[in-house]
Amino acid sequence: SDGTFVELSVFYDTCTSNVRYLADREWQGIFVDVSTDLLDKERKNNQYFRQLPSILCLEEILYFKDITHLPRAQFIKDDTLVEQMRSSFFYNDVDVLSIDIGGDDLQLLERMEHKPKIIIVKAGCYWTPFVTAKIPTERTLCGLSQPLAVIVEEAKNQGYTAVCYTGNVFLVRDDLLAPFQEIKKDPVHLWMDAWHYYTENQPSYITWIIDKRASHSYIQQFDPLVDI
Repeated sequence: SDGTFVELSVFYDTCTSNVRYLADREWQGIFVDVSTDLLDKERKNNQYFRQLPSILCLEEILYFKDITHLPRAQFIKDDTLVEQMRSSFFYNDVDVLSIDIGGDDLQLLERMEHKPKIIIVKAGCYWTPFVTAKIPTERTLCGLSQPLAVIVEEAKNQGYTAVCYTGNVFLVRDDLLAPFQEIKKDPVHLWMDAWHYYTENQPSYITWIIDKRASHSYIQQFDPLVDI
């Protein structure tokens, strides 16, 4: 069936889009990114994107005002972005919202004004599901997103429940949760499901995570369970 989506991302491309499946099936959508170049390239190379005039790219440098002094950050400019979103043709009726903006994902989730049916949020694959404390912003902006348990807890505050984890957390609005009642939704089970899946289907990804944890001093300090 058709629907609507918004994807907030940094440097959109085919491989990393969480809503590519929806775009290919002619859902209406808005991409919010730091550049139109990659989307223009996608339109040129992909027949589906050429047929989708409703897909827009709002060229906007994304940032939070209080942390603009951090060098490598991709930030959410909340005032301009929100105004642009409000003026879009389906801002108050978004089916799927994807948030993957390079570290600031939790801050944006905390500032949510609308309630889409499904939210997809980046959660750090390096952290075990036992880490429940927020990671300092200066760390998340250097490639360490917030832990799964932190995102899950904030989702509860917003009226959402996590039903799947792949490195991204899939959050379903609580009034639509009925089809997922039998799923174990706590961070440990969600994390272990993803771990077992990647172990069987993409073991190189698991090796990469283990190596990253073993070589990163801050991860060892904040989440010392190195031997997963």
